[in-house]
This record gives sequence, structure tokens and C-alpha cells, in this order.
Amino acid sequence: MENLVTYKNMDLYNRVIEQIEKTNNELRIATANFKNFRVMKDEKHTISISQLLNKIAESAKIKIITSTIYSSALKELTSLNIQYVVCPRNHMKLIIIDDVFAYIGSANMTGAGLGIRMEESRNFEVGVTTRDIRIITELIDIFDSVFTGSYCKECKLKRRGKCDGI
Repeated sequence: MENLVTYKNMDLYNRVIEQIEKTNNELRIATANFKNFRVMKDEKHTISISQLLNKIAESAKIKIITSTIYSSALKELTSLNIQYVVCPRNHMKLIIIDDVFAYIGSANMTGAGLGIRMEESRNFEVGVTTRDIRIITELIDIFDSVFTGSYCKECKLKRRGKCDGI
């Protein structure tokens, strides 16, 4: 089953971030832009997305693909269960949770994209969530191909010295 999610009424946050919080085994995140932003800890308190990911990594593996190393969020990821790769060609916005839930859409891992900002300061984002195992399996294959660097050999950026590769 697929569901359309948008920036309106905290829909993206409620459908995606709340699923991330429920990760049990593995979380895959692909985002062009990854900034630290606030998420709800409980009804009255917030924590940064880095703090949430470090907490999830106490019991689950996390893999991240981002397009730049210059990220405040990456610097605060301290768990050994969190791996990330930098690929300047990455523009995917994809989140896969425990191989049973996926988000595909326009939102980066930023406050304006997925955070708890007020509606008038959030980006106009749209995406789809799914629990369709056929779709999720294809998304995992795409994610893992980039994460493991299988595209690096033919990459023009690497050949031109603009990327170290993975």
C-alpha cells in the first residue's frame, strides 16, 4: 500500500520521522543534504536528529548516503553502528526502515524538509510511503549499489579527480 505524504499539517514528519523512531534492525537514508534538525523526544522536549540516530544505533545498523561531507549532523554521529558514504552524484531522498517501510520523495534530511518547523517555514515537499515488498526490494538494491560504490568505476567525477570514490 502506498500513501502520498506532503508538507501540510506535519504529515511528512508524522509519517516518516515517527517510522524512523520505530527502527528495530536497519535504517537506510539517502539524502543530498543532511543537516541537524529537531525532532520530538516527548510531548514537551526535542532532540536533534543526530541524537535520535545515535539512540537508534544502540540496537540497529544505520547506513547513510549523502552528497557532501560538510554536514553538522554527520559530525555528531558517534555510534559505531552508523556508517556513511559521500557521493557527490547522490540526489536521492530515500528512507528504508527494516526492509518493510520506505519513503521516496523530495524532502532532504533537514529541518525545512522533514523537521518540526512551523508550516509557514517548511519547504513544499511531497513523497510516497510504501510497504510493498517488491518496491522496497528494488529500492534496497539501488541504495546498496550506491552505498557499496559499484558505480565508482565508471563515474566521470572520480575519473576527473573530483571525487575520491567510496
